[in-house]
Amino acid sequence: MKWSFPHTILLKDVLCVESNHMKFDAVFFTDMTARIWHARPLGAYRLATELRDQGYSVLVIDFLSQWFQDLRGFDRLLQSVISDQTCFVGYSGTFFSQGTGVFESVDNVDDYLKFKNESLNPWPVSHNTIRMINQRIKKLNPRAKIFYGGAWASISLNDLKPDVTGVDYVVQGFADSYIADTLHKLKHDLHIPFSLENNCRVIKYDVAGANFDFAQKSQTQYHKSDCFAPNEVLPLETSRGCMFRCKFCSFPLLGRSKNDPSYHKHVDVLAREIANNYENFGITKYMFVDDTFNESTAKLQDVHQAIKNSGVDVKFFCYIRLDLIERFPEQIQLLADMGMQSAFLGIETLNAKSARAVGKKSDPESVKRTIESMRLIMGDRCNFHASLIAGLPHESEETIDDWMTWLHDRDDLIDTFNLQPLSLNKTDTSWPSEITRDPEKYGYTTEPNTMEWTNNTGLTRQDSERISRKWLTRSWQSGRLKIGGFDIVGMQNLGYNFEELQQQTLNTLDIADVKKRYQDRFANYQQRLLAFLAK
Repeated sequence: MKWSFPHTILLKDVLCVESNHMKFDAVFFTDMTARIWHARPLGAYRLATELRDQGYSVLVIDFLSQWFQDLRGFDRLLQSVISDQTCFVGYSGTFFSQGTGVFESVDNVDDYLKFKNESLNPWPVSHNTIRMINQRIKKLNPRAKIFYGGAWASISLNDLKPDVTGVDYVVQGFADSYIADTLHKLKHDLHIPFSLENNCRVIKYDVAGANFDFAQKSQTQYHKSDCFAPNEVLPLETSRGCMFRCKFCSFPLLGRSKNDPSYHKHVDVLAREIANNYENFGITKYMFVDDTFNESTAKLQDVHQAIKNSGVDVKFFCYIRLDLIERFPEQIQLLADMGMQSAFLGIETLNAKSARAVGKKSDPESVKRTIESMRLIMGDRCNFHASLIAGLPHESEETIDDWMTWLHDRDDLIDTFNLQPLSLNKTDTSWPSEITRDPEKYGYTTEPNTMEWTNNTGLTRQDSERISRKWLTRSWQSGRLKIGGFDIVGMQNLGYNFEELQQQTLNTLDIADVKKRYQDRFANYQQRLLAFLAK
């Protein structure tokens, strides 16, 4: 179910009460709202830290989509945070989605597929609504600029045009090293360099992440205005970028050296960050958002040392590459000792030819043995979630059925999984995957101006969708689909504990309870933020 605002309500028609201002140089809006959970995206908080370090006053407002459900209340919020001091308002849009309403029910696999396949979107509301909101911001301060950044900034310029949305600048790349300079230029009416692309003013920052001292300066310092819930799970970077170049991956910072110290947070910096989060907010749980957390044993040893130095008993979620575990089995005990509680395993396929074609070096039987070794050491203390793709090169329905049968039946090894069709995103012109850039090289034929493809066994995009649905239907009916991956992280932020979530099947999930917890969480955040602003 997608929601939208009634056409009869317009921001310009909303009567608002004048309120006292807290003065902010910059205001960020962010959101990471899924169907049944919520978590904090890191980007806006990372940039807020850089600005505060330079003496600027900054506010990050989370739950953007939920504020939009009460336009009068949202307008009062704008009045209280936008002043003549505000230089810019920034939208951190990586995890925006128009599927942000909590489901009334998840009664069958169709509901589940809607839940899983609700795609991310540049805006959580219609273009008309976001344009009116930005017009309202400009009315409150005509000099304030509107920025949009995040993963969508490279592929959604049609949705970000100033005449459509009121956005002044679209930011592509890592902004850590430039955000303070940008605010300085705005304060002093200095020119901000940009290129004009598709009628958008595009600012290309540090797309390779090379111009910022990540090792020494990347600590994210949260603020009391962030209004954390008790026992909240927070995102944390221990490194940036990925040493691999998987053929289906479209991230900008790929293929870097695994031991390049400039992309690894220093032990002392990481230890201080973990200690500060605990001392100030009681935080002990994290999503380590590194693209590949276990890229080297040396890195894991450094992170382990940082956790020990912090004095905090940390539990965490992370992305694990199994072929590295196979090559360096000592990592298993190390990860267990560090506090790994949930692992996202990018298996993608258990067909040997397909795995080799996309840059996965492990033999499928070795993958299975590695998972067995991890389970033997970690037992039930860790949730293993497998990410799988239907439609890679050399994949047929028969090969997918073969490895999906194994995976479905081995619930003693893999707790949860998701099978999704391959997507060749031709609109990603900034950092397309290698398969998207040259599909013929990998055995695909494509249809012009469509997302359609056929692989080198004759499997089509429609086939891959049908096969994914077939297996998800079977898994739904058998109770094999459980809470895992991002879900088991984000649902802890609603007050569920890890152990009960591990046993929860999706076909028996109490959606009414989830919805109430979700609404209570937003209401608590909203009340605490408004109380902070009223001081």
